[in-house]
Formats: sequence, C-alpha cells, structure tokens
Amino acid sequence: MLYITAVTGAVSCVGVSDIVSRRCRYSAPLYVDISKTVIREGEAPIETQHQKTFIGKIPIMLRSTYCLLNGLTDRDLTELNECPLDPGGYFVINGSEKVLIAQEKMATNTGMVLFLQTTL
Repeated sequence: MLYITAVTGAVSCVGVSDIVSRRCRYSAPLYVDISKTVIREGEAPIETQHQKTFIGKIPIMLRSTYCLLNGLTDRDLTELNECPLDPGGYFVINGSEKVLIAQEKMATNTGMVLFLQTTL
C-alpha cells in the first residue's frame, strides 16, 4: 500500500488503482549526493559535500522492479483491488496512464537534382 499526502496535509493509505481515480502521480523522490570542489589560483582547493539533496520526483513504471506490485501473486493483487491480468509497463501521471512507445522512422525519399557543368 502507498501512503499519500493530500493538499490539506492528511495522510491516507491507498493502492495503485486509487492513484488513477484521485488524479495523483505514482512516483518516487530522487536524491543525489553532490560534491563540489572550488579551485582558485594560489589557494588550497575547497571541497563541499551535500548529502541526500532532493532534486525532484521520478515516475515509477507499474510492475517494474521499484513498483510495489512487483512479485505479488494474483491473490495479493486482488486483495489490493488491482487487476491480476494488468501487465503493467506504463506510468501514472496526474491520474492518466502514459506509455512510452519506441518508434523507428525511415528516412523519407528525397529527390536530388544535379547540374552538369558544360564548358563552351
């Protein structure tokens, strides 16, 4: 189960199917460790460390390794009001299911015009 915080500050426990109906986003926070070194001429280098800096939220693909539904049995999915036949592979952003589609596009036929130079 997921715990989401409403605009009012109330925390509630919901499943992935509830996120779509509430027009929420199924994502995880993304943190990084930053190391900054300042080198000035004639001075010793100054190194600054920033641990666990929040840089944003990244969507989680349903049924991926980081999804809460990964590895659950059909019975467990049914108890969570999730469809066991749903294959996943999509993202939930603002309540809409978004899919990435890989496209391979051929180059369009382009005509070439060549001029012959003649010497007179």
